Amino acid sequence: MARPNPTVFALSASLPCHLFFKKYEPSDVPRLVGLLVVSPTLVAFLCQEESGNLLKSLLRTCSLYYCGLILSILSYRISPLHPLAKYPGPVACKISKLWLTHVSSGGKLHVYVKGLHDRYGPIVRVGPNELSINDSSLVTAILGPNGMPKGPLWDSRRISGKKSILIGARDYKNHAEARNISALK
Repeated sequence: MARPNPTVFALSASLPCHLFFKKYEPSDVPRLVGLLVVSPTLVAFLCQEESGNLLKSLLRTCSLYYCGLILSILSYRISPLHPLAKYPGPVACKISKLWLTHVSSGGKLHVYVKGLHDRYGPIVRVGPNELSINDSSLVTAILGPNGMPKGPLWDSRRISGKKSILIGARDYKNHAEARNISALK
């Protein structure tokens, strides 16, 4: 049986890994180990030559697998297929958050982002999946007419003994009722 070309096989095996990461965004250790350790190791065993050195084959195949994964991610982030592709911004920001991390380490992130808005307009892509918006008229369009709802963090803010408090009310109806009651007292 003919062995597959290790370069082509390792590079093409990294594409399903990227698609899986893109769709499911796994963060649990077993899936990460499966995708980032077991998959390239399996590819190395499938591509290994019978008389070849296993360690050399493993290092080569894993390197190709990771290079293919990185190239796939980077090309997707700057391609027109990305959901935020229509928003302008520096290529370094579209590719990774590392550039903004470098800028913020100097303590001048606000100056840099202001310069980006001066150059690109009110909406700027400042990360692979992040926008910076400095137009207050867009707040309603982004958050909706009722603003951003309170998250589950607010459930723990209840004062013992009270069923509903004004600041912790996540439901708009409960908030309105609590507000009316506190106004009467």
